[in-house]
Amino acid sequence: MKELKVNFFDKHSDFFITIIFGILSAVLGLITIDTPGFDGSYSDLREVPLLIAIFHIRNPLYIILLCLLTLLGLPLELRLFPIFLMHVIPLFIFWYIYQRIKKYDFKATKLGFIWFVNSLVYYCILLYPLLILTYWMFGFNQEFSFWPSYKSIFVSGTLEMMATAFVSSIYLVQMSYRRKLENNNKDLEKIVKERTQELSDANDMLKELNSNLEGIVEERTQIAHDQLNRIIKYGHMNSHEVRAPLARILGLLNLIEMEASEEKRKELLKLVNRNSMELDMIVKKMNRVLEKERNL
Repeated sequence: MKELKVNFFDKHSDFFITIIFGILSAVLGLITIDTPGFDGSYSDLREVPLLIAIFHIRNPLYIILLCLLTLLGLPLELRLFPIFLMHVIPLFIFWYIYQRIKKYDFKATKLGFIWFVNSLVYYCILLYPLLILTYWMFGFNQEFSFWPSYKSIFVSGTLEMMATAFVSSIYLVQMSYRRKLENNNKDLEKIVKERTQELSDANDMLKELNSNLEGIVEERTQIAHDQLNRIIKYGHMNSHEVRAPLARILGLLNLIEMEASEEKRKELLKLVNRNSMELDMIVKKMNRVLEKERNL
């Protein structure tokens, strides 16, 4: 549910931002400073939220709604359309200017300084001249005298211009710091996630190695056990099957040495030959058994 609300707000963020800053601009527009020598003209603080709003609006068409909302609270007898027109054109232009500026990824302080200068340009090159021209075009000022009118507006609007430039620049600086901090946090979370995944992969690899190692140890243990069994079996054959005929041969050889009779010695040699053949058969048998077990 919470994620659904967040997605809904993010999807319609332009609308909510426009409503909030538009109403705030209308409220600050109630703080007025009359412009001497320029009938029906005055300065106010409505530009502060208007300039800040373009930092957040993604679709520039919402600037139209923003400029309509800033007219709330103004008496109908005032020149509403010239006021609307003098705001909507500069805000469209500065929305595109801000989109270009933020692509350069300036440091926060440098970005604030650039925006401070741009805000002065916003007033001096766009807002004030448009105010004079729209009033003249719609017939609210019969006598068109640009420079005297401009000078009068500039003098009376200096406080508004400086306050708007300063506040919007400070806001942009803190927004830049906040976004960079959020990006750093996201990068840190990404790094932590990657390191966690690497540790998890390493842990899985160690588990696999341990499993393989257990198999290797078990295999080597079985081989050693089999070899030991073969040695025991070989030892058993050596001590029982080989030893018997060999002992008889040695005994017969001793008898032959002690026997003086030639006949007896021949008989004993026959027995030696018989036991030698038996020993040869046993050795061949042992070789076959060992060769068979070696091939297993």
